[in-house]
Amino acid sequence: MPRLNAEGYPDSWETSAMWDGPLSVHFGYAQYGWVALSLLGGGVWTKAVVSLSHVYDPFDDLLAWLHSVADGALPAVLTINEEGSRQRLEVRSYTGRYAADSDIEFRVTELDGGGLDLPGTPCRMLLRTTRAQLLQEFTHRLAAWLQHDYVADDWSRVDPDNCEDAAEFADVCRRVDLRQCLDMAGLLQRVPLKAR
Repeated sequence: MPRLNAEGYPDSWETSAMWDGPLSVHFGYAQYGWVALSLLGGGVWTKAVVSLSHVYDPFDDLLAWLHSVADGALPAVLTINEEGSRQRLEVRSYTGRYAADSDIEFRVTELDGGGLDLPGTPCRMLLRTTRAQLLQEFTHRLAAWLQHDYVADDWSRVDPDNCEDAAEFADVCRRVDLRQCLDMAGLLQRVPLKAR
């Protein structure tokens, strides 16, 4: 990532379309309570991998963040605790020179261990895109991941020895299964079918 100016942008932010492009989102397979969230943009210096941990389960906050973006309540900020470091995903309105093609900016910033945004905090990803494209990509990729690639036991392991009987074990497993506890229906109804 190039150096950012005092306003938090590279010098070429308003003079080059190289910061424009669609966002691609990929949720990796859950393994030992971790999922890699890979973010790749169509512009330059636009990739980041964020580690999602079941210890600080970010999925409810991710859905709330997506609803905020859908509502146009910007800036919308999501902080993900990676068990020692924190990553901030932020969507802001964009009204600059390239607003005809992009109405938002999306950035991923690495925060210090306490979650503070100190001077010189590294910006890991920065791009301009449309709100519809970002919403469609995040929402549909999350829904597909939950349907096809998510394995509850690999995300949040439940020890049967900590349960009184099989019924309690089944109940606990159901409560920690993201497919059971995340309400994707409302968001899927709000997200446009086609972006741009």
